[in-house]
Amino acid sequence: MNMYRRFESISGLAAAVLGILALAYALFGQIYRGIGSSGQSGTASLLQVGIQPITIAVLAVLLLALIGLVVSSALHSSTGETGWQVNTWHICSSNCPGYTSYAP
Repeated sequence: MNMYRRFESISGLAAAVLGILALAYALFGQIYRGIGSSGQSGTASLLQVGIQPITIAVLAVLLLALIGLVVSSALHSSTGETGWQVNTWHICSSNCPGYTSYAP
């Protein structure tokens, strides 16, 4: 495995790990702050506040995309097939809605 393919595999794994950590923070992190009627303040996570079924579906699709990113980048780095590289491009561009162009 040459250096380029090793870097591709490591960066795909790192991107997925960071994405999963961000997803875990969104679910379990104390991101909501509120003040009760008695004047006491407190924080809550998304799971404590309540989560809608559509939100569960969107987060599940995001998790599957992150897993797909690891698989496709690892398979492209080991086999060198163009199909896995195109799959990696599609996964990355679908997770970045502002980025609309594909690499050649």
